[in-house]
Amino acid sequence: MIFQETWRLILDGTKTQTRRIVKPGDEAEWNDPTGHHHSYRSEAGDWTIEGVTRSRRRLYRVGQTYAVQAARGGKALFRIKIKAIWQEHLQDIHAEDCIAEGLRTTLRDQDAVADLRQQYAALWDRLHDRPGERWADNPQVWVLDIEKADN
Repeated sequence: MIFQETWRLILDGTKTQTRRIVKPGDEAEWNDPTGHHHSYRSEAGDWTIEGVTRSRRRLYRVGQTYAVQAARGGKALFRIKIKAIWQEHLQDIHAEDCIAEGLRTTLRDQDAVADLRQQYAALWDRLHDRPGERWADNPQVWVLDIEKADN
């Protein structure tokens, strides 16, 4: 996985979430409470997403580890493990999620919430400048809850 600007934050444990745009053909895989495996193209409700595929190719899977790169085609710096996956609109991000994305603020209360969201929107738009992918477009995203994997 590519983490151009934020890989150091994962390494030091500051960043524990990442968001990736839901693209056409993405399907979530999940198990319902009876253990039956399903795929779907919309939100999972109360069931836990176990993985994400695109055109039958697995993109993300809970429990799997993935190499972290600073740039496409770059060497692997370390590995992360996916702990959980869910789907939401980009602008549904909460202040706590902004902190899990590695952001910090010195402000308090409502000012802190606005500051964190503004910081995240600016970071997102630096990385995603195509129509339909920008903060203002509010795309659907996969939220990956991550941790640095033990070597």
